[in-house]
Amino acid sequence: MPRVCLTAAQKEAAAIQARHKRLTDGIKVHKVLHDLTWAQEAERLGVDVRTLRKLLKGEPCRVSMLSMWRLLDAAGLTPGKEEKA
Repeated sequence: MPRVCLTAAQKEAAAIQARHKRLTDGIKVHKVLHDLTWAQEAERLGVDVRTLRKLLKGEPCRVSMLSMWRLLDAAGLTPGKEEKA
């Protein structure tokens, strides 16, 4: 099988997709572990339920920096953590 070389843009897109998957998986695990509804999880994170839904689907939306830090904490991620692993 031939070896495939990805362009820089393809590598960046793959990295972003992998980070998004880790974030959404972490949020889903947090929700289940704490037995929360999506409305309760959104309230705890400081975002609207529709915004949380958009985040989980990977759709563009705006969130405050505080909400982003809460999202990362809920997912068990800190900035740069995945690069160290």
